[in-house]
Amino acid sequence: MRAVPALAAVLVWLTPAMSAATPKAPSKKMASSGKSRRRAKPAPKISAQQREQASAQVAEWTSRTTPIENPEALAAFFARLAEAGASAVRVLQYGDSHTAADSFSGVVRLSLQQQYGDGGLGFGFAGRPFIGYRRLGSPATESKKWKVEGLTRGAGEAPFGLGGVTLTARVPGETLSLRTSCSRFELQFLRHPDAGRVEISVDGSAQATIDTSGAPGPGNAAVDVADGEHTFEVRTLDRRPVWIWGWVTGRAHGVTYENLGINGAQASIMLLWDETAHASQLERRAPALVVLAYGTNEAGAPDWTADGYHQSLSAAVSRIRKALPGASVLLLGPPDRAARKKGAWITLERLNAIIDIQRSVARQQNAAFWDQRSQMGGAGSMHTWYVAGLAQGDHVHFTEAGYTQLGHLFVRQLLEPRLAGSDVEARAQQSSPHGQKSENSRNPPQSH
Repeated sequence: MRAVPALAAVLVWLTPAMSAATPKAPSKKMASSGKSRRRAKPAPKISAQQREQASAQVAEWTSRTTPIENPEALAAFFARLAEAGASAVRVLQYGDSHTAADSFSGVVRLSLQQQYGDGGLGFGFAGRPFIGYRRLGSPATESKKWKVEGLTRGAGEAPFGLGGVTLTARVPGETLSLRTSCSRFELQFLRHPDAGRVEISVDGSAQATIDTSGAPGPGNAAVDVADGEHTFEVRTLDRRPVWIWGWVTGRAHGVTYENLGINGAQASIMLLWDETAHASQLERRAPALVVLAYGTNEAGAPDWTADGYHQSLSAAVSRIRKALPGASVLLLGPPDRAARKKGAWITLERLNAIIDIQRSVARQQNAAFWDQRSQMGGAGSMHTWYVAGLAQGDHVHFTEAGYTQLGHLFVRQLLEPRLAGSDVEARAQQSSPHGQKSENSRNPPQSH
């Protein structure tokens, strides 16, 4: 991990005024505009025959294999995966609302854990920082006076830990809770001279009081528990601010697949985060694989340019590479997306350029790439997924069944090179011979 003094130099100016960076909610005036009150035209009804035909078409498309490109870039991940029975193998997926909902990533998590061991949820945002964020099977709550900083606006130079989101409270009695199965709970927060105390409880019993004040820098507090399902609660104790970056729940071995999605996010959001603080948290987490799942919001961004996107995506991948030289990186291409024009659903043309640029950056940065849109049927397939009941009416997001299907397709392709015993697996084994250090020896996994 990087030296704390380097991080402190960046954080020393921080004060409780950080809350000014909190994204503002839409004003009532905006929400009550005449345009928003117009009654939307009802969607045409889908007959049973249409749904059946669309389902058959989706089944045909998805039966055609779209392999991961440059699978050699996954060698370090495969080497670590072979050791999952004895150590923790962590995967971080950064992305937008497709990731935040945990429908896709949750399926991937469960599939990997069934095969290689259950390492728990891993890192996640505390509470419910925004609508749409969840962790499948692990309900979380937060009281009313927490404020969210970061997200897609107001990030600036302030540090936001591993995922780009901070929850702040300034009065006693505010709570965050999570119910999940694990053997260890760790709270991650920002230390600050003006910060207050929090209490960590397990199953209703107070276990630790943590003073989050101190020299500016990252803070961590852990509680070990008997392996099993528990309810964890964090409660503020003072009229002093606390800044919570997130929490980690897990085990000493097995796989975690951690969703760090933010609604509306683009890959360039990483460039808004303090690089030193983010790198220190990446090094501490020491993932074997980092997945970047962006592109949907770029497809509709009014200020998008091909050159600007290539530069920002390259810079984001470079940051990951610099912080984690021994980890694998995979770019997960966006799914199809359509907009209604003159009564028809038309694929956003920009997706072609976005996918081409992602594929190019993956080649340049020695990252793997998976063309998710191709696997679901290519340009124009989103409307068919909608008719089949696998996508929502906005033609941007999927239903639970749609995300589940895409998650299973991704896992199948992710593991195909290893399960096929290909040259990729052979190189992975060579990079981590029995009893020797793996490619990721610079960032060895922690005990939990």
